[in-house]
Amino acid sequence: MSSELTFIPPERSLSVSGNFHQLIDFIRGGEWDRGDYDAIALHALFSGGWYVFKPRILGQRARRFFELEEAQQTLESFQDIFDIHEYRALPQATRDTQPATPSLVLTPSHQYAGAWIAVTARRRSAKPPMLEGGDRGSSTPKAPIIPLRRGVSTSGPGLEMESRRGSPEMPARSPSTRRGRPKGGAKATLPESVAALDTAAEPLHRTPHMNLSAKPPFAPQTEFEVEVYADDQAPAEGEETEGITLAGNEAEYTLIVWLAPSQEFTVVGDYLRPLVIKRSETRSSSAKFLVRVADDAKEGRLAALTASFSYQGRPCGRVTRTLLIGTAGTKATTAEKKRERDFKGSITVESEPPPPADLTIVVACPDGEADRDVVTVTSPLLDAYKNGVAKPWKLREAAGALVRSMLANFVKEGQSTQKRLANLVGAGRNLFDAAPEHFRDAFWQLVRDKVPLSSIYIMSEEPHIPWELMVPNPQGTNIDGRKWRPLGVEYAMGRWVHEGHVSPPGAVTVGGAFVLAPDYTGTSQAVLAKAKAEAAFVHKQFGGTAFEPVNFDAVSRRIGDELTPLFHFVGHGAVTEEGDDETIYLEGDETLSTTEVVGLDGFLDGFRKTRPLVFFNACEVGRSVPALVGSGGFPRTFVKLGASAVIAPLWSVEDDCAHDVATTLYKAVRDDANKGVKPRPVAEILQSLRARTYDQGDHQGTDSFAAYCFYGDPSFVLKLPPAASESKPVRGRR
Repeated sequence: MSSELTFIPPERSLSVSGNFHQLIDFIRGGEWDRGDYDAIALHALFSGGWYVFKPRILGQRARRFFELEEAQQTLESFQDIFDIHEYRALPQATRDTQPATPSLVLTPSHQYAGAWIAVTARRRSAKPPMLEGGDRGSSTPKAPIIPLRRGVSTSGPGLEMESRRGSPEMPARSPSTRRGRPKGGAKATLPESVAALDTAAEPLHRTPHMNLSAKPPFAPQTEFEVEVYADDQAPAEGEETEGITLAGNEAEYTLIVWLAPSQEFTVVGDYLRPLVIKRSETRSSSAKFLVRVADDAKEGRLAALTASFSYQGRPCGRVTRTLLIGTAGTKATTAEKKRERDFKGSITVESEPPPPADLTIVVACPDGEADRDVVTVTSPLLDAYKNGVAKPWKLREAAGALVRSMLANFVKEGQSTQKRLANLVGAGRNLFDAAPEHFRDAFWQLVRDKVPLSSIYIMSEEPHIPWELMVPNPQGTNIDGRKWRPLGVEYAMGRWVHEGHVSPPGAVTVGGAFVLAPDYTGTSQAVLAKAKAEAAFVHKQFGGTAFEPVNFDAVSRRIGDELTPLFHFVGHGAVTEEGDDETIYLEGDETLSTTEVVGLDGFLDGFRKTRPLVFFNACEVGRSVPALVGSGGFPRTFVKLGASAVIAPLWSVEDDCAHDVATTLYKAVRDDANKGVKPRPVAEILQSLRARTYDQGDHQGTDSFAAYCFYGDPSFVLKLPPAASESKPVRGRR
């Protein structure tokens, strides 16, 4: 049995089914907090879904809910706090076969029979299972706690069970039965069962290390063992590390270690191994690998080994060592292989991270060379890939040059809309054929097995490959007559281009917007007709500061104090011919480059403080042909500074389309908030917008919609504060 998941039998589990008020009564009753259970399974009738909680997590969420004022203890706040929004069909599994992800174990009749869950069972004597009615060892019903069933209408004392899915109307309650603030304005007394579980453990900090069974240099054909572990000590000499911070209250955490070698090395056996960090022990278990030096490795070269960590599918730290190839006395003849990483310090793994994507691709570049990578492909939907498959990926040329050559025909002048679209699709098919073979194998396996695939996450040190534009190109047995559109249209996609092994967060709460919308009147730049309207729209939706004037001095002076969790730019941008720097145009013909952004302390302070979503809506009026921008420049710079997510076009876009994309996205966020429903992931909204380029309709062939790339987790959402409402912009100081 994997140490990642533990089976919780029925006698160590508690299940209940009910509507909104019934679930509140059940949680408030505290039966689940008697120390008898390791898993609490809820069936929320208003969503029709199954939800499994650890008792401590259930207690923490319950505390947040019961501390709300009476008027705020609504179905919507309950859904938000307990993350019960949409139908969740947890996969079924048998007691003897561990599933790929935490799962309920059900009989064919859907009767609850235990759960696989990412938790270590406490060693206590098993007690009799909870019988119908809630009394152990007795068939007399005494409490509204029943075995979890689906499609069955059941009733008990004070418990009216509903079997249909959807959002049934909640029954009215009398003031005497309201679970909230009693008359007189005081808050409700917190249940002891909830208060007792509010002692959250301190975050767990560990430093990754890498030990070798022999001292370098290493001669060709030599084999040596690599031991990877983590403890509370500082990095050793020669180690370049990114620390790990694990939140939550777990007694232990099972991480996956992935060893990525440069071309001078080969990993003999698996590239991936498990590693366990226990709260009670300062040193983790060890992940051990056997490494062989290539036969043709040249003496004097500096090679690299990088061990990267992930927890529940989320990258969370690494350690790198640079090693000399040769024998005793060999001198290095090449430039140092070790790469200076962008990210410094600890990487925090949230106690409740975003759910893993259906297909995750992690691209590491241990060589520091643009055409050699090691790629890990992971999918909880495929047994062969649930723990990841890692293989080298060799491109025929440097990625940046490869992309430019593949898209060369797309940016040519004098083409019709349909011809340009044909070139974009053709380039997308060529890009897919150049993708890692084991990624394509996993993708086609999902397609052949008809497994529902909805989200793809790319975490890559290689910033140039536009995975969103790849068009599946079936061959042989994969041909099924389907007309494939780009991956970024078929699926919700997020791409993260950080050179450190750090994952983005899953949400940002927007309490205001920081908008830069330069007025180009009287400058050498054409006035953007939609810019003023776009700025006003963003302010109307989210409030914030109407930034004036938009010049270099004002931006550099004010951004550190005034930056908000939403940073929106609408204006002109340009890229150097070499493609190594980008510039935006401000007012008065002033400019701001990526180099200057990195050099300004205000940007560094502002991003560290707010970790914003950045919408970089760089437009171009009267565009004759699209100009490639790529993933370097501002998107990568903003990620490096600490942005939670970035939206930016891969090539120059038309003003009208750019405005349409921005207003559609923000309106969707506001509409979800007004309806009280779970926010729609930003990646899904952009997915539907990209489709306009390829689908029949007025926008078909308009390449601007296909240009937008999302840098972040595919499940990332924009949230609004509970009391947020439409606000008027507040003018800041000049």
